[in-house]
Amino acid sequence: LEQVSAASSTPTPAFDVSLAKHKTRVPGFCRDCYIEGNQAQILTVTMGPGDVVQADKGSLVHMSPLCNMSTTTGGQGLGRFMTGESIFLTEYTYTGPAGTADTISFSPDFSGQIIPIRLEEHGGHVICQKGCLLANSPSVSVSVEFSQSLGAAYFGGEGFILQGLRGSGFAFVTARGTVV
Repeated sequence: LEQVSAASSTPTPAFDVSLAKHKTRVPGFCRDCYIEGNQAQILTVTMGPGDVVQADKGSLVHMSPLCNMSTTTGGQGLGRFMTGESIFLTEYTYTGPAGTADTISFSPDFSGQIIPIRLEEHGGHVICQKGCLLANSPSVSVSVEFSQSLGAAYFGGEGFILQGLRGSGFAFVTARGTVV
């Protein structure tokens, strides 16, 4: 989108591009990691040799040709299914030579925000809305959690079954709308 002034042949932006793109660095995950965008966000991970990222089906935006993609249940297929995730998860491993790196990107299938959670900062266990996991370190496992009371499950709108994330490393979860 550009507007061109009648007096000048130089295009001027129709809106301030600096406001359109927000970029947040997430230190400590693989070689480098950024969450970009405002309401429609994308997770871009720079991977080096041997780095592994797990992600939910359908979340891949692009990947390096040096990434190997494999599908597994990770021994937690039923737990994943019960929490709204696919039984299968996709594991991406960077197979490039030593000293190289390249990127892979993921995005949720709805507008919202991506929230990085370092599980060690939360005692190695976080309970989330079912189906919110976008990508994670291979050391993160998904478990079934149950609401503490039927009233909270029914009137709170989250349901009786929730998603537990356990382990160490990062889990990237998605939230609809704006997180304040």
